[in-house]
Amino acid sequence: MATGEESAVYSAHDLTEREFPMRYAFRCLGAVLLTGLLTIPGWAHGARLVREVSIGTFRLSHFPHSVIEPDMHSPKSVAFTPDGRLLLINALEAGKTFAFETGTWRKAWQVSHAFPASEQARHEALIPDNLRQYFDFPPKARAWTGKPVEMAITPDGRLAYVTSYRKNFDPHGHLASSVSIIDIAAGKLIASLPSGPIPKSPAISPDGTRLVVADWGDNTVSVWELGKDGLPRRLVNHFAVEKRLNVSGLTGNRDVQCGYCLRGTTFASDGKTVLISRMSRNNGLDIVDAVSGAHVGFLPDVPTSLRHLVCTRGMVYASSSAGKCLASIKEATLLSPRQKPRRENWRVRKADSGVRTIAVAGDVLVAALHGRKEIGLYDAASLAPLERLPTAAWPVGACVSPDKRWIAVTAQGHHGSGGNMVAVYRLEDDRQPTVVCSLAPVAEEKYVNRLRFAIASLQQSLALVFN
Repeated sequence: MATGEESAVYSAHDLTEREFPMRYAFRCLGAVLLTGLLTIPGWAHGARLVREVSIGTFRLSHFPHSVIEPDMHSPKSVAFTPDGRLLLINALEAGKTFAFETGTWRKAWQVSHAFPASEQARHEALIPDNLRQYFDFPPKARAWTGKPVEMAITPDGRLAYVTSYRKNFDPHGHLASSVSIIDIAAGKLIASLPSGPIPKSPAISPDGTRLVVADWGDNTVSVWELGKDGLPRRLVNHFAVEKRLNVSGLTGNRDVQCGYCLRGTTFASDGKTVLISRMSRNNGLDIVDAVSGAHVGFLPDVPTSLRHLVCTRGMVYASSSAGKCLASIKEATLLSPRQKPRRENWRVRKADSGVRTIAVAGDVLVAALHGRKEIGLYDAASLAPLERLPTAAWPVGACVSPDKRWIAVTAQGHHGSGGNMVAVYRLEDDRQPTVVCSLAPVAEEKYVNRLRFAIASLQQSLALVFN
């Protein structure tokens, strides 16, 4: 969250003739023009960047409309429902998932990921005897609140499966975590599943019969069978990729101490093959057969540190935080039974920033450019850049509505600045996004304040000249 001078609001009424001589007026004019050119590139293409609504702990003065949402703390991920009617948001530090109506952006419901101690017994009953060695529960059952991190929605839009980074009593992510199950229509938490420590991206098969969860915390993967109602029927398998990480002595940063750091999870077009990316040591892609629940292969020769994966229209797209790039490859090439793909088979585009979540809207790829505090638009075929627009610090999650009209991007915060915001953009025909709504409890952004200050200074100095 912005503090100090970054959160100050400047007023032209506070300025005096002594503080702003004529030469400063020209400097301010240059600053305004330069800021406009650098931060609103959409102007060059006839698009407008319009902030319409903010939702947060208090009103933001540079938004014409605001809705107060006090619990939008550290929003990590976003997803539109398959019918496009709701936007779901996971606020990690709030321990809540929110739903907002698309278009009106009114809050439909919120769910707290809080469970009684009795839920642990139900979790243990779901695990077959031969797989219990993979789930470390506390000796005495405890109530917990989960930290929602990522989600997958069933194809019929009935249920959302939300992974919890860890339970609130497990600060180092040593123990089994959980996956919450939300009834979207009712806006209620109806059940949960056990997982390994620090589960990240879940994925549901196109036919809705399999759920796959990769555990960042100890190199393990769960495969669940889902029934026709979307609810879990049985744990098909839970296994370690190569070797399970011993987490008992880990007390440092678990975002780094994570073994292979299993992250991106996506189903291939056949609905059976699952790709899981490794962000850390032994960089590569693991291949899982979701029908049998078996680990069937590993592809080591891929671009560095792939984070998020999207498989669509015969292509596999990937983002890289450490490699600061986007990458794509034909699915047929990646999964060819004849010859393993090599790194040169990938198309790679440098992004000058660590890239977090990506989403595909037709022939446009949307990327959250974390370090640049921007949204990037790229041609999905060539990965050629189309546009970059500023967004709240620091963007992490991103999604596109089913009708490809809306783009939502989260800002989670970094080193005590920025964050606590979700911005919603409209993707217009000329591919330029326009900000129509933001969901935020943060103070004025630093560069917005500087622009406001420059404009106020220029107005006051010009008044001094002509009066």
